[in-house]
Amino acid sequence: MTADRLCSLLVQHRLIDAARCEPLRASCAGDTGVERLAEALIDQALLPAWMISTIVRQGMDSVRVGRYTLLEPIWTAHRVLGTEVYRAIRDGLGLTVAIVTLPDGAQNGTAIQRLEREAMSLASLKHPNLIQIIDCELTHDTPHLVLEYPTGQTITELMAERGRLPWQQAVDIAAQVCAGLQHLADAGLVHRGIDGDAVLLDTYGTAKIIDMEFVGYVDFGRSQLTSDAEPARSVHFCSPEAVVDLHRADIRSDLYSVGCMLHWMICGEHAIEEGGSDTETLLNILRKPPRPIETLCEGLPPELCRIVARLLAKSPSERYTTAAEVEELLRGVCRPASDPPQQERFAVFLSYRRADSQDIAGRIADHLESRFGENSVFLDVDAIPPGVDYRRFIARQLASAAATLIVIGDRWLTVADREGTPARIMDPQDPVHSEVAAALAAGVPAIPVLVGASTMPTVDQLPQPLQAMHYLNAVEVRTPHFRNHIRSLIEHLERLGVRSQSG
Repeated sequence: MTADRLCSLLVQHRLIDAARCEPLRASCAGDTGVERLAEALIDQALLPAWMISTIVRQGMDSVRVGRYTLLEPIWTAHRVLGTEVYRAIRDGLGLTVAIVTLPDGAQNGTAIQRLEREAMSLASLKHPNLIQIIDCELTHDTPHLVLEYPTGQTITELMAERGRLPWQQAVDIAAQVCAGLQHLADAGLVHRGIDGDAVLLDTYGTAKIIDMEFVGYVDFGRSQLTSDAEPARSVHFCSPEAVVDLHRADIRSDLYSVGCMLHWMICGEHAIEEGGSDTETLLNILRKPPRPIETLCEGLPPELCRIVARLLAKSPSERYTTAAEVEELLRGVCRPASDPPQQERFAVFLSYRRADSQDIAGRIADHLESRFGENSVFLDVDAIPPGVDYRRFIARQLASAAATLIVIGDRWLTVADREGTPARIMDPQDPVHSEVAAALAAGVPAIPVLVGASTMPTVDQLPQPLQAMHYLNAVEVRTPHFRNHIRSLIEHLERLGVRSQSG
């Protein structure tokens, strides 16, 4: 493969912009050009090393499944089937998804049937705390599921990074997991596999159950478990009855696992004393009582300690019987800390990318607050209280907003977002995409504010939900004429109904 051919393939499949690839290609002529181009792409972190080396050795088809290009391996879910999970991008749309595939050696009839059962379980479930299926193709050369791709970390990854979480955040995560489990229960399903790898916390604070492999019907006359094998889950989250017979576990077993996760997130230690091996740990689950959470962590609300203790009861009959009840109790414990005061309102929602326009966004906010009053501008996710769901909080703020300002600098389409994730404005999971789409969906005018030397992106550079923004009159706030421009912006906002808090 030549450097020209590699560059052409990457641009054709929208893995890199032509403007970024062409200068590198031009400097990599000759017989070794493709190697030098590959090294440059890797050194500049434009594409992962595994992808470049695979394309060079085996061609583009080696990183493609149907209409999707695989970008990188992700997650540790789907442990029984031995499937592989990749972040991928949809041809022509730029939509980022998760692809679940069966490796070449595992594409047998039994594995495909299990994958089909998982697809059927997912297809019947629509809930914000459950991973959503987009597509399924089992007759393809590479059988695969297409799932939504929420950016974030599994609880296992989060705990490895932080050690323990604030109790308010841990309670909010557990409450969201209970909401997802209740939706399963309403469909006659039980999960049986809740642990740190099965739950992901996305960049908006939404907890999602991403591993649905162990889901099965409560009525075993209707179906067996999605996976017939014993799960390779973390033993620390197994209930006593699941240790004896996984197939007899019901929602109360899932709630025990939630209690284990909650205890672990708050204390950084598992509820049951860890043995020297998995077998010893399982015996401890059967024989030893859980360590009271209040003895390991001080300052916890007494009601929270009582909830955790009941979730971790040895006998299923002593636990809660529905996930909805547990969710409501947990919400009650953290409500004072997680719900922002209802009187907090603002006039303008300001969306921006930190690496693109943080300084001028701050200046704009300062001038707007001097005109409309303190706290009249929602500027940054730092204002969101710990443990609060990002989307819900944004929706509440937008309900009282008269306008949304989208600050567009020279790198608005390309720089990293506030969380450090590479920006992909075509991706619905991108924070700026989500903010603008939410504003437009709520009927809040979305006004592009052009700063620096930037110009308004063309329609084909914007995803469909954001294209309505393009047709509104963009406002300029350039540094050389900042005071005049900000005055015009304030007048424009006043025409839209933004008013000073003092009247």
